Amino acid sequence: MPGEPATSELTAILATGRVRGAAELLVRGETETLLALARALVVDEAVAEAIVQSAVERSLPSLRDAPAKPSLRAWLAGAVVRDGAQRLRELGAALWGVEPATVGAAAADLAADPLLDDPVLLRRALIRLQPGDRALLVLHHGAGFGVEECGAAFALGAAAAEQRLAHARGCVAGALEELARADSGQDGPMTLPAPPPVEASSAPPRFARSSLPFRPIDPTLPDLGAAADEWGEATAVRPPEWLSAARDAMARDALGAALREHFGDPPAELVTRLERAIRALPA
Repeated sequence: MPGEPATSELTAILATGRVRGAAELLVRGETETLLALARALVVDEAVAEAIVQSAVERSLPSLRDAPAKPSLRAWLAGAVVRDGAQRLRELGAALWGVEPATVGAAAADLAADPLLDDPVLLRRALIRLQPGDRALLVLHHGAGFGVEECGAAFALGAAAAEQRLAHARGCVAGALEELARADSGQDGPMTLPAPPPVEASSAPPRFARSSLPFRPIDPTLPDLGAAADEWGEATAVRPPEWLSAARDAMARDALGAALREHFGDPPAELVTRLERAIRALPA
C-alpha cells in the first residue's frame, strides 16, 4: 500500500531528529489528498482550504509523537476529519447520517456501472451522500487509503470502516440509478435541478496536474521534483515515489478514476501558508 513506504521513510527521518524535514515530506506528499478529503466533507472550496490549514498547523507540532501505525498520513487525515466534523457541526450538519446498511454494493458492481462515466451525474449523486460517506470514498477509492487507514482517520475500527464503505458504495449506486431514471422521465420529477447542456469545450475545467509547488525548506532536502537521484543520496532512502500515491491510486478502479474531480494541486496561497507552518517547526 502507498502508506507503508511513506510511513517507513518518514519514521526513519524522524528517528534522526529532523522533524521539519519529515513534516515537509508528509505535507508535500499528502496536501492533495487532504484537500480532496476536506472538499468531500464540506464541499465549499474556501472552507476546505481553511480546514486543511488549521489541521496541519495544529498537528505538526506533535509529529514526533504521532502514531506510525497504520500510517502517518492516516494520522494527518484524521486531523482534517476532526476539523471538518467540527465545521459541519457549526453549520448544523453531521458527519454521518443513518446507520450503514448491512449489505451494500460491492466495488466490482460499481466498477461495471457505465453511469460512472458521466461526471455531471456522478457529482449530483455524490452530493446526496452523507459527508463522511463521501469522504471515505475519496480516501479509499480516490487516494488509495487501506481500510485500516480509513478507519484510523475516521476513528472507526477496520470492520466498521469496511461496512461504512460498502454502505457508501451502495448509496452512490442507488443515487446514480435514481438520477438516471429521473433524467429519462421514468421516475417522476427530478429531486435535483437538471444542469444546463454544456459544450465539451465549456465543461468545468479539471484541476491542473502539475507537480505540487512546494519549495524545499530544509536546506538538506533538494528539490524532489527535479533531483530524485540527489534526494536519494542526501537522505539515504529511496526517492519518494509515494508523493504521487493519490494520483496512482485513482487509476486502480472505475470509482477512483471517477473521483478525480476532488483532486488537484492546491492553490499557491494555501501552499505558502503550509510552508510557513512547517518553517515554524524545529529543524
